[in-house]
Amino acid sequence: MQSKSPRAKRHARTREAILDAALQIVTESGKDALSIREIAGRIDYSPSGLYEYFASKEEIIEALVGEGFARLTVCLIHEVQGETAAARLLAANRAYLKFAQQEPQLYLLMFTCTPSQSVSYAELSGDSAYSKLLQILREGVQSGEFQSSTAAGPEELTYTSWAFIHGLAMLQLTLMRNSPEDIDALHERALQAFVERLQ
Repeated sequence: MQSKSPRAKRHARTREAILDAALQIVTESGKDALSIREIAGRIDYSPSGLYEYFASKEEIIEALVGEGFARLTVCLIHEVQGETAAARLLAANRAYLKFAQQEPQLYLLMFTCTPSQSVSYAELSGDSAYSKLLQILREGVQSGEFQSSTAAGPEELTYTSWAFIHGLAMLQLTLMRNSPEDIDALHERALQAFVERLQ
């Protein structure tokens, strides 16, 4: 396998710099602050030159969304541990909330930007954070640790679990952002109750 040419390496480095700058802008000021001109200024590049790497701002956003999901997957892989499926599911849900708390603007970007192409369930359950959650629920159902009163299978339970934890994350980042209550404690009780209902 041939190594990349110097030109290809420069192209890859510049593309990475563009995405790094875009992520910094989103993290600091949110999606609305993102522009080709602002990105170009951050990396000392001409705005027109960025179109050699990305056709539009929307294409940059899609790349950032992909990076966000990759980071979420890494977060779950590193933090999900436990001897039982219930312990692993709790760990996965806590890791999910932690990611949303630590990367709020990126998380909001991931779930508020309409993708250019629809995402199918098959794509969702591929090599991703979602597949890690699906693996945990499958193991729990197969071992008899998780049960469903409605005869729902691992796929339905996983989708329900994902919708539940995503809802908590979005509430914490939006409507409940400035709540005087201890939202972390409330979420922990909700997570415990959710997992107990599966057992």
